Amino acid sequence: MTIVEQLKHMHQDVTDQVSYKTGLTHENVMEIIFNTGVQYIERLAGNQLADTFLKEPLFWAWWQQQWSMMDQLFLVKMKGQHDKDDIQAIYIKFHEDIDVYPDPVIWDQIHESYQKMSQDVITKTRSHAQHI
Repeated sequence: MTIVEQLKHMHQDVTDQVSYKTGLTHENVMEIIFNTGVQYIERLAGNQLADTFLKEPLFWAWWQQQWSMMDQLFLVKMKGQHDKDDIQAIYIKFHEDIDVYPDPVIWDQIHESYQKMSQDVITKTRSHAQHI
């Protein structure tokens, strides 16, 4: 099994655990990931620049990585919680606050990786524009 296959399997396992814990379907979780990603980049970059990011696979790969990290933290924090309605609301709120997460180590990881991903998107976009 390649590293990419292992990562996909690990992500699927975490998503399955989140679905079980929250009662959300896999499709619901994917929709939340997408919608929250759109809101995040629009809030951070503004609507015009957000369009560039939203079309960029680098952004979505980065967002998925951050989301998975937050999912793992969510599962640890919600261990023992059983009310699925409350857990669903907590799950959504937990991820909406991805860039104000109170743990400074996690916050630093998110913002350092955001800086790198942003620079990669800008570089790729400029390079593509120069070849047109």
